[in-house]
Amino acid sequence: MSRETEDFYTRYWAGLIAYMRARGIALEQRSHSKEARQIIGTTWASGKIRIAAGLHRPAREAHSIHVDVTMDMPMAKRWFAYLQQYEPTIKREVGMKDGRWEWNLRIEQSESHIILRRLAHPDDERSRLEKYEWFAEKLVAFHDAFRPRIDEMLTRGELGSNSARLYPFKQRSKAHPSSVLTMHGLLLRCRLQNVTCANPLRAINAVAHSPMHPRKLLAA
Repeated sequence: MSRETEDFYTRYWAGLIAYMRARGIALEQRSHSKEARQIIGTTWASGKIRIAAGLHRPAREAHSIHVDVTMDMPMAKRWFAYLQQYEPTIKREVGMKDGRWEWNLRIEQSESHIILRRLAHPDDERSRLEKYEWFAEKLVAFHDAFRPRIDEMLTRGELGSNSARLYPFKQRSKAHPSSVLTMHGLLLRCRLQNVTCANPLRAINAVAHSPMHPRKLLAA
């Protein structure tokens, strides 16, 4: 990344943070990012779950701005499945008057994303304040909608923060050794069959506890 690009992002995020502070928006702020994403507010699980504002400025595609929840391994897919069961309610609470939702499980990647994206050109300074207004509104709405559900998720027994529960495939002797390798395949099958989110979560728990080879569970 060029120095010019880093400077652009730093100025952009400094402006957003100043805008939010001036309006008394009480979300924890961090130093200005030099990248295309700026984490805003609370993070969870030692930073493995975070809410951020982002800019998309590709050379040959439409430009956009977005707010997202990012979940990182080792529990990203399980966290995603848990939150997706609330998808209709979350969409209603956050609102999407001028954006589109992207619920990206990303089976083969370490991160999963829940994104609200809006087509907009980040470089257009004439509409910068209007974009800051959109960011501020959606960041507050994301925290209001996701915070209680993430807090609940992390305090549930099977999704707790202690190591025995965070790494069930390694520490529960009943689980088949191949379970961790096929968890993503199980989730993908549920997604392709348009199964509701409660079922993938239950299926993951079944895999974690069952001595049966998970391919038999996949074939069920």
